[in-house]
Amino acid sequence: MLSNASLRTLFEPAEHVVSAYLPLDPEQHDIRPQRARLREILQAATEGLERRGLDARRRRAVLAPLEEVAVNLDLVEHREPAIALFLHASGVRLLPLPQEVPFHVAVARHACIKPLLPMMARHRRFWLLALSAGRARLFSVTPFERGEVPLALERSPSDAAEQPELREETAAQEGLLGEIQRVAEALKARLSGDSAPLLLAAEPKVSGHFRRMAPLPQLLSEGLSLNPHAFSPAALQERALTVIRPLLESESQTLIEKLGARLGAAESTVAIRLEEILHAAEEGRIDAVAVASDTAAWGRFDRRGGLHEVRGTPGGMDEDLLNQVAVSTLRNGGRAFALPRERIPRASLAAALLRY
Repeated sequence: MLSNASLRTLFEPAEHVVSAYLPLDPEQHDIRPQRARLREILQAATEGLERRGLDARRRRAVLAPLEEVAVNLDLVEHREPAIALFLHASGVRLLPLPQEVPFHVAVARHACIKPLLPMMARHRRFWLLALSAGRARLFSVTPFERGEVPLALERSPSDAAEQPELREETAAQEGLLGEIQRVAEALKARLSGDSAPLLLAAEPKVSGHFRRMAPLPQLLSEGLSLNPHAFSPAALQERALTVIRPLLESESQTLIEKLGARLGAAESTVAIRLEEILHAAEEGRIDAVAVASDTAAWGRFDRRGGLHEVRGTPGGMDEDLLNQVAVSTLRNGGRAFALPRERIPRASLAAALLRY
């Protein structure tokens, strides 16, 4: 799962961190090209360590754990669009990725997580309730995952005595409101303390009754008006995502609007100078930051020495300072987003909302 908690070990800097992104073709049965790309990863990592001044013996020692994973990696088992490999002080981490990313290898003090930021921003969970007369299914959904969650529905007093065909007829006619009430009570218990939004998929009559009887705070005003059980769970998930996508993307848009407003008011709690943002990220003063996803700012920065020269192409010990901003912000509890540079106010390389 792509979340701050699951990636936390990657946020710590180390002497030499190797990050590699490998796109896969799930439909491709010939894995020889992908094997060749794994060898390219090892070669690029070797060259990166050489630029950082490591001799051949140290390069082999540093890369040994990554080489072992690469040699033994069963690419046939991986049907994901891409994988990410990280060689960190804590060991080798392999992440299956839910969408394709470009091939990329980086060697630096910080893990290269900038390609993950758009996925992390979209990896927000919501509930999907598929409801019809006599049937209810609850799913926990993200743009990349889906799982059904059992609903503890209480049985009506008449259920035990009736035959199945009579129960169905009763639920469809006289018992519809009772069925909806039991679903509402089960949902209230299941979602208690869970703030994730709830999307309802139901036909208009059922939807109207449910919304009247279940005023849940998580329930979205917009839903899917259809018979949900006429669709497979995967197809229902896709339709639900078309409704909820603006909500999933609203956090980054809200950030852009706040940045613009604070810049317009010349407030002190906004920054667009890269060196100021780097210092603020290291000091834990950033609430949220947007970094350019379509460019890099190569250079070196540390809190004592400050910002060294920023270049368009990397030198020996350089790293992408925009990635460093994102890593440091996340490590200190802030939020980080990678957006096209044209969306960032004043076309800045980065822009940050400061806590103080």
